Amino acid sequence: MGRSHTQGPLVRRLRDALGAGYELDFRVGGREVNRGGPPGGPVYTYESQFHDIIPEQRIVYTYEMFAEETRMSVSVATVQFTTTMSRRN
Repeated sequence: MGRSHTQGPLVRRLRDALGAGYELDFRVGGREVNRGGPPGGPVYTYESQFHDIIPEQRIVYTYEMFAEETRMSVSVATVQFTTTMSRRN
């Protein structure tokens, strides 16, 4: 995937819906960040980095979750896409 998919209509809608705390740079080496929380409460942060993107096949990324400055978790995720054929009688 040669270019970043950060300016399309879906990303603009996500940014509008999630507000100023949302960032997305969807390319290998890029990241996604979402920050927020209740008024006067703790700020929760989701930070991910994309490691492998193969169009129509898979996305591999790592992500961390924070409450304020305290890391709550670190994970590795793989999303694999498959094609299913439906047979009509």
